[in-house]
Amino acid sequence: MVYSKWLSFVGSGIQFVTVVVLSLSMPAQAQQFLPDYKRVLRRTTPTPRRAQQAELTLLSELFTAHQRQTGRSFNEADTIHILTETPSEITGGYAPYSGMVWNSVDTVAFTLEYDVTKRPATRTVQYQPFLVPCQPPMSDCSRQVLVRLVAGQRFEAARQLAHNNQALDGSYTQVASATKTPKGYRIVSFTLPAFMLPFTDKHQYR
Repeated sequence: MVYSKWLSFVGSGIQFVTVVVLSLSMPAQAQQFLPDYKRVLRRTTPTPRRAQQAELTLLSELFTAHQRQTGRSFNEADTIHILTETPSEITGGYAPYSGMVWNSVDTVAFTLEYDVTKRPATRTVQYQPFLVPCQPPMSDCSRQVLVRLVAGQRFEAARQLAHNNQALDGSYTQVASATKTPKGYRIVSFTLPAFMLPFTDKHQYR
């Protein structure tokens, strides 16, 4: 059974939808994240199927490469968090320019480079340091703060922070956070507008 709560917010001309999947009941033997996440996308996400499949394909490639290197599986982890950042000019597709996958044991950060001169267009994954330290005076600390809030399952705080500090460039971040249960993964998935957060020692989430 899947039941969800949809919340719509409009701010500065940007509308985004939060989808919270509270419970996903699956057979006990189906303890893999990607099949459960696929069902969540199919039932709750209004993006085209082609875009959903592109996201799943990218995650599968990242998971496979990580398991080959470390011997550990994101796809069967007890917890997993995912951020992907997508520019505003992408409409109806899935073409993020960067992203992060992590849990309490492993971290992966990446950027994607696209070659649109080829048909079909190709992409190359470039791995990056997971988090760059946030330093004064000009640093943007939004990613560091968002990682902390998502890992702590403080999703409402993340939504409010993004809503109050929008970058107004039209880009957005997709967030997924999953916890394994005896009946499958409990998955929270939502979209945030891009936001900027200047460095400050006084910020409550830093």
